[in-house]
Amino acid sequence: MLPCPVALLATASVPVMFLLSEFWAVDRGMTVYGFFKTLPLPLFLLCIHQEKGCVRERLLSWLPDIGTGMMLISAAFSRIPSLTSFFSVNHRLAGFFQYPNAFAAFLLCCMAILLFRENAGKYDVVKLLLLFLGILLSGSRTALFLALCLGAVCLFRVKKKKIHFLMTGSMVLLLAAGIALACLSGNFASFGRILTASVQSSTLLGRILYAQDALPVILKHPLGLGYLGYRFLQGSFQTGVYSVTYIHNELLQLMLDAGWIPAILWVYLIGRSFFSCRITDQRRALMLVLCIHSLFDFDFQFTFLGFVLILAVDTDPGTVHTISKKALWSAVAAGTGLVCIYFGMAAGFYSLNRPEYALRLYPFHTLALMDELVEEGDTDRMEECADRILSLNESVSLAHSAKARAAFSHGAVKRMMEHKELALSLAPYSLDEYLDYF
Repeated sequence: MLPCPVALLATASVPVMFLLSEFWAVDRGMTVYGFFKTLPLPLFLLCIHQEKGCVRERLLSWLPDIGTGMMLISAAFSRIPSLTSFFSVNHRLAGFFQYPNAFAAFLLCCMAILLFRENAGKYDVVKLLLLFLGILLSGSRTALFLALCLGAVCLFRVKKKKIHFLMTGSMVLLLAAGIALACLSGNFASFGRILTASVQSSTLLGRILYAQDALPVILKHPLGLGYLGYRFLQGSFQTGVYSVTYIHNELLQLMLDAGWIPAILWVYLIGRSFFSCRITDQRRALMLVLCIHSLFDFDFQFTFLGFVLILAVDTDPGTVHTISKKALWSAVAAGTGLVCIYFGMAAGFYSLNRPEYALRLYPFHTLALMDELVEEGDTDRMEECADRILSLNESVSLAHSAKARAAFSHGAVKRMMEHKELALSLAPYSLDEYLDYF
């Protein structure tokens, strides 16, 4: 079976646009990562349509168990000092995502499945409380608000009211206990953060500022900036003091990275799915909370959450298609997997702070080159590294600053001024750049 054309086009358009963006991307070295990072989305869609039976429902039914297990393991391992940084960020539980808000988004999806499960049992109440506790420990205010909304809505949408009333009531009691504990202990690092929420908080105002600055750029670049292009270009258009890799809004991020076409296809697919008669209330709730949460964070930069969205949307009906030359297609699939592993190893070395090994596997890894540049002490090698970076990405202020330092060491003051002013134009709110220039 093949999925519906809209679903296939939406999922495939993102890696295709990343691949094509090699011709216009801000950073030409990292476009290949955007391609391989999003390539699993159309492949996953094709895979779930090759299985006979209710494979989608089986996968969805496993998610609450996966989320509960992840929460318990993360909560336990985060108490071990040598492992804390892998499961916790700033005293907020981050699960296997190493980012608290993405972890909370996944737990929220698991809660949506449990709350809208018609045959929910007493063990589901325990799972729900553990998932809700995980959201509290993550400190995600958006996820907490959406979880409470889910609990209220399910009372009107699910037929078996008794067990779902128990679920919602238990959530409220756990929330009250968490707030009381936060007030008594004075610990506002995790679930106590909900007490500091306000419309004047930097969390909300910052996101508004990111969007305000990015909208003109989106209008000027309908094909996008390429993978990580926003990160490197933001200094040239930002109107406030911030430095973020992602814009904290997945719709805007998709338009910034891959352009208008994938964004339009995804919006159409999600809107079409939400009003489809084939979608259950469970999948509709799952889709809704994940999409709302993604408007306040960068959920789909984590490919696993993209898989969850694909399970929720309507990708039927498909057409029967018999695969010919299975050996050839198996070889293509195996080759694609090996290439993904290869680039994944380079990304893994970079994440483990070993940029030298990442560059041996992929010499055009801009972020690894930047780390190498920072550590370089010899002026000539520093300039050579800066030239390599600028050949891939002309919007790296660090590379222009290194070129300025090398020019100054050679007595080329005019060239130093040119590169330093380029660095300042790309990082106008960096005090260190101004002090270094002085």
